[in-house]
Amino acid sequence: MPISQSQALKILHQHGFEFLTVDLVSQARQLIGVSKYKLDAPRSAAPSMVNCSSLMEYLFGLRGVELPPLSVYQAACGESMHLEHVGAEDLVFTPHGRNKNLYLENPDTTIGHVGMVTGDDTIIHAIPRQGVVEESTETFLGGKRKKYWARRIIPKDDAIISLSCPENLQIRSQIDIWWLLMRTLPTSNTPLYAPRNLL
Repeated sequence: MPISQSQALKILHQHGFEFLTVDLVSQARQLIGVSKYKLDAPRSAAPSMVNCSSLMEYLFGLRGVELPPLSVYQAACGESMHLEHVGAEDLVFTPHGRNKNLYLENPDTTIGHVGMVTGDDTIIHAIPRQGVVEESTETFLGGKRKKYWARRIIPKDDAIISLSCPENLQIRSQIDIWWLLMRTLPTSNTPLYAPRNLL
């Protein structure tokens, strides 16, 4: 981008954007005992009705991070982590769950369930009959510490900025934000690069 991040944030603030701080663990804890479990609940039903993967879709969506709808696809996102290195907001996947026979590449690594690490040796997830719960990591894994996959969706050294869009603007994606910023630059005959990673 031909302007600095601080210049871009200043321009967005001038257009009425508000900067949000979103603690995903805190947001997830607010749903314990409130959100109900529903098999195949879409993200659009959250936060009132969720399943394990739509809960994660909803929570990460609060930070502007789009996750795919099934835990097996979510397990392909982000960076692979070892359990001893996970931190708050990382995801842990296990083979038990409704979709225990789904895999992407290796039939020995099926994914059926997902939960979010809290950083307090607990994991928040959604289960039938109870909805959103917080359990110890050991309980979540069911004693099967060898059968899990952990992913870091938001890199700890990356600054993801969450914004609240003013109602008078129609922002559908980051492309619209990029275009808003580009329109504020002085007119020039120099072509501007349209980054592919915005698609």
